[in-house]
Amino acid sequence: MSSQRNRMAAGALAVAAVLLVAADKDLGTGYELENVEVMDKSMRLVDARRYMIEFNDALGVQCRDCHDLRDFADDGKELKLVAREMMKMTRDLNAEWFPDRPEAVTCWTCHQGTRTPPHAAPEPVPTK
Repeated sequence: MSSQRNRMAAGALAVAAVLLVAADKDLGTGYELENVEVMDKSMRLVDARRYMIEFNDALGVQCRDCHDLRDFADDGKELKLVAREMMKMTRDLNAEWFPDRPEAVTCWTCHQGTRTPPHAAPEPVPTK
């Protein structure tokens, strides 16, 4: 139980760090996110933070796992680059297979709150 409390406290500290780092940034429109390839660059910073917190829940990660908390635009962490490719993959899956439901497939679909999906992908069904 204390392990769960420690994770919750660490998560709360990570969110607080994100808020402190971005405290001097405009939370409304007019601030352009830096080094953004998949998300909308003109997204409000407060919405971008909310969006990224969804990653924390879906993947069981914290901001610092992908980001340098002093420079969120930095691409120095490999996990950030992997996450970016996974975001492109889910975007493409949704566009191709679920055009009327743009978020039918999300990180949670496979990861279910863990950094590595808990189940192996099923074997492909042979086609005739």
